[in-house]
Amino acid sequence: MVSTLARYTLVNSDLTANLRRTAREPIVAADTSYYRENIGSVHSVDDFVDDYRLFSYAMKAYGLEDMTYAKAFMKKVLTSDLSDKDSFANKLADPRYTDFAAAFRFSSDGTVSNGSFDGQTDAQEDDTIGLYSQKAQDGLTSVDTQTAYYRKTIGSVTSVDDLLGNSQLVTYALQANDIDPKYASLADVRKALTSDLSDPGSFANTAGGALLDIAKDYNFAADGTVKDGEPVQTDDQILSVTADYGFLQSAYTTPKMAADNTDNFTKGIASVHSVDDLMGDSQLLSYVLTAFGFGGYTSEPDAVREALTSDPDDPTSFANTTELEGNYAELAEFFDFDAEGNVPEGKSALSADNLDLVTKSYTNAYDDAFKAHTDTETAYYRKASANVTSVDDLMSDDRLTDYVLQAYGFDPETADLAKVKTALTDGGAKLGPGHDARYDALAAAFNFSPAGDAAPPDVAQSNANRKNTETAYATAAKKAGTDNGTIEAETRYYDDTIGTVTSLDAFLDDDRLVSYALKAGGIDPDSVDRDQLLKTLTSDFDDPDSYANATADRALREVAASFNFTADGEVGTGVTGTAQSRANTVRTSDLYVRETMEGEEGDDDTGVRLALYFERKAPEITSAYDILADSALLKVTQTALGLSSATGQADIDVQANYISDRLDIDGLQDPDTLSDFLSQFSAMYDLDNGTGSGTSSALTLITGSSASSGISGDLLLDIASLRSG
Repeated sequence: MVSTLARYTLVNSDLTANLRRTAREPIVAADTSYYRENIGSVHSVDDFVDDYRLFSYAMKAYGLEDMTYAKAFMKKVLTSDLSDKDSFANKLADPRYTDFAAAFRFSSDGTVSNGSFDGQTDAQEDDTIGLYSQKAQDGLTSVDTQTAYYRKTIGSVTSVDDLLGNSQLVTYALQANDIDPKYASLADVRKALTSDLSDPGSFANTAGGALLDIAKDYNFAADGTVKDGEPVQTDDQILSVTADYGFLQSAYTTPKMAADNTDNFTKGIASVHSVDDLMGDSQLLSYVLTAFGFGGYTSEPDAVREALTSDPDDPTSFANTTELEGNYAELAEFFDFDAEGNVPEGKSALSADNLDLVTKSYTNAYDDAFKAHTDTETAYYRKASANVTSVDDLMSDDRLTDYVLQAYGFDPETADLAKVKTALTDGGAKLGPGHDARYDALAAAFNFSPAGDAAPPDVAQSNANRKNTETAYATAAKKAGTDNGTIEAETRYYDDTIGTVTSLDAFLDDDRLVSYALKAGGIDPDSVDRDQLLKTLTSDFDDPDSYANATADRALREVAASFNFTADGEVGTGVTGTAQSRANTVRTSDLYVRETMEGEEGDDDTGVRLALYFERKAPEITSAYDILADSALLKVTQTALGLSSATGQADIDVQANYISDRLDIDGLQDPDTLSDFLSQFSAMYDLDNGTGSGTSSALTLITGSSASSGISGDLLLDIASLRSG
């Protein structure tokens, strides 16, 4: 009779080969094929438990074969909400039930959960925000670019025809005066520019408004030439036009615009003799409001007016007692307006010292509005987009839509929303050949189905599998003695980066990502080369002859199954809307094969089955209490340490301390230490059950060493061979 030690050592010497042999057994192969082919057709928990072949396969895989009859009980397990600590499965002491429930996707009502998808992944959301910020900055840069061109070119204009014939110049001039170039009549603009402003009956004076304003900006004679002895524009006129353009064409201010605004304010404030003068000039008022912390505008103009006429020395005055946005007290203190709103005789609205302080304050504050606006809009986008589960959710929120349109280069005022929706649901190609490439970029930033619902994205790893990987890494890293700081840093990197991976090559090129994923799967990164990873990650997991199924290590196969790489190395959506993810289907099959092998070995030798079971569960053992909670683990431990089963009658804490004192629990995570421990168990099991001969020599070796002393497996095998031969 072959001893337990010899048989276990033989099986364990090439466990992978033995598992493959078991997987190829006709009945096992047929059951596995049936499971993989049919689990995707399960649409409810009733479908699952009513298919005995499917259900019994899964139950056996998770060590619950003896509970296969208890359908009602297991349905309650499968439909438990594992995020709720008080759910049915979580209240059961045996962790096999939660492990089983976690392997499937059943909702509380028994249907298959399709999962919830956001309209964007975190990476897509970050890209959109980055583009929005860049486009906002580009908008400011565009104002500077147009202004630089205007300043450079306007001096070469010698007639009205020169100005009106240069589309870039005339557009700038019109927009500086709040005239829409699309609707402007250039004939009327010509009449205004060549009007005699000293004649009350001239075209410009009778038209008034923007046409009168643009006429004042230039020095053209009636025949359209520049007036003799004058430039087309004085420096003050150029400053006025560029300041107006910046004020009207951008909600925010660039450094160049700020410099122009300061020059304009310095000149303009000298002409302010009353509060009405200041309040009536929108540019001057905006400058003041920016400098005093109002953000460039106010919804309380009457409050500003009252503050300017307040007595700063009276503690009960409006300015000193008002706590609205902005600094009313300083506003009153800096300006010299009397109670009637006029500048006192012999004074200026701002003294030279106060003017200097106001311009410095403006210089420090002018870009705050831009930053505040972009930050506010981005914060809103992050919060609101989390609730977007359809294209209608997105487009029914104007604020969200505007943000997205601006990010991808569209003007919210003129964008064709019908085309935008088509691109989001069907892709830019649906718009026909030669369509605007911006629609393609927009479509790629979201994940909507043709029906308009949020759909699973093309990602290297689903959110659920990413979370599982991160949990597994943390567990494995802690067991390996990795400090918490490193675990947090590596997990943060993985979490931030895996969503940006767009191909298998990109993944394999990032050693930090690969190492993290392999360690999470209990694999030494140095033990796997790039070619092995490439072949496994691109395998067809439904093909029993694929590299992953026929060649790859079980642990590597399960790691690979958690990713969504296609055969050509691109990222895909993975399997969704099914009762089980691909990763869990592969894991279930592997567990079934392992259970079957252990059962077959146990039919001939219970000791071998116990040893193989302990070897499988060892990664989950973190304390003596884990051993005490599992009768099979306890049996192996008691046998290996030579403990009487009567010790099980002692207080639980006493038992735990007793085991901890005699067994290096952490050492069980080391393959060599674990192998030696199980070889010791096998030899002791032989002694307890009187298997073979030569027990005296074996007993002498075993009892003369500790459980973790490292008895050579080969030596024990030789002893067992002598005993049985």
